[in-house]
Amino acid sequence: MNFSKVIFLSVSLVTLMTACSTTGLGQVPKTRENYNKAIDTSENEQFLLNIVRMHYGNSPYFVGVDSVTTQSTLRTKLEAQMFTDRNAVMAGPFWNIAPTIEFTEAPTITYTPLQGTKYVSGMMTPLTLDRIGMLQSSGWDLPTVLKLSINRIGVLNNSEVSRHVVDGGSSDNPEFSNFVDQLTRLGQKGAITHSLTSYRDHPAILLQTTPEAGAQISNMLHLKHNYTQFIFSQYAVNLPGTPENIVYMQTRSLLGILNYLANYIPDDDSSQQKQTKGSFYALVSNSEPADAVVKINYKGKWYYIANDDTTSKSILILLKVIYSLQLGDIKANLPMVVIPVGR
Repeated sequence: MNFSKVIFLSVSLVTLMTACSTTGLGQVPKTRENYNKAIDTSENEQFLLNIVRMHYGNSPYFVGVDSVTTQSTLRTKLEAQMFTDRNAVMAGPFWNIAPTIEFTEAPTITYTPLQGTKYVSGMMTPLTLDRIGMLQSSGWDLPTVLKLSINRIGVLNNSEVSRHVVDGGSSDNPEFSNFVDQLTRLGQKGAITHSLTSYRDHPAILLQTTPEAGAQISNMLHLKHNYTQFIFSQYAVNLPGTPENIVYMQTRSLLGILNYLANYIPDDDSSQQKQTKGSFYALVSNSEPADAVVKINYKGKWYYIANDDTTSKSILILLKVIYSLQLGDIKANLPMVVIPVGR
């Protein structure tokens, strides 16, 4: 083989390898997106599973994903075969070159069981009113936030008993729901405004209204007089001399919220209730559902949220935000479990 053929062969080989390398790397999967979707799906399933557990009187249990690390390997391989063709115009040996690139990725996911005093305290500590105001100002509608996070406003109770404490469960209080809905309508009309304030050195909600709106709110709260200003506080006490427009507001803990949502898990497909506006709505099936945004299998049945149920999906997102607010800085006190995922 003369020198010109060697040069030609070398240039051709480099060109083929470069082209093949570019094509191969262009098809490497975008793993961040895949991991993001997988972890989000896993978290949704964990929350639904814990709600179903509490429906049957069992304890919730959370496992956190601490880290996802990957080990990537890029292997190149070149196969070349020399042959001769007697019918070729140019005499001499020919080469059949087949460069290939192999990309592999081995992820390792680190899980941490959440336990200990700090975890339990975070689960059982009621939300503060500044956090509730933060949730409402972040885009969630007022009825959803209040029905999910509030046990009581003044004399109005909101399904404060849990399913597994009182046999038969609890149902929404229409008087509480009407009050929350009326607040929403008055807010849409511009008849009320609300802002954060303080009472007894703790966060409170100040509600300012028009005289007409104030009369409606006073009546719904069963107050003796009409007011245009109301202070809702977790630390309002019914002591002599305390103005009645300083209204006690009892908030729920994360555990209480899970308890509340557990009331909306049906026992079977024949007991499924009709969804009311702004409420969580889970379904149950004996077979795996096809059109579900999240689904889990528990005791031989499938529990799921339908893909077209925008309200329940929004409440699930809200629940995850509350979980982060209450437990985001919790440190686990159990050994971490590192699970390698096969290739």
